[in-house]
Amino acid sequence: MPVLTASSSAAILGSLVAVPSAVYMKAINDSNSNKQYDMLIQRQCNKISEELKLSKELDQQIQQESLRIKDLTEKLYNV
Repeated sequence: MPVLTASSSAAILGSLVAVPSAVYMKAINDSNSNKQYDMLIQRQCNKISEELKLSKELDQQIQQESLRIKDLTEKLYNV
């Protein structure tokens, strides 16, 4: 039967601690990467939202100008 010495016990205990801590550190790194991606995605969504808002404003301006042109055209031909 194998006998555990203090050094072999320490080596076993060290490996038992090292593996979970490595997994924990990888989880933290993955979590930080996910947070960075989430922040990037949020910035892109905000940018798209702002562009959509501007697009709607421009569309309203185009509609107003179209109505103004239509009105002026009708006045021109009715004179």
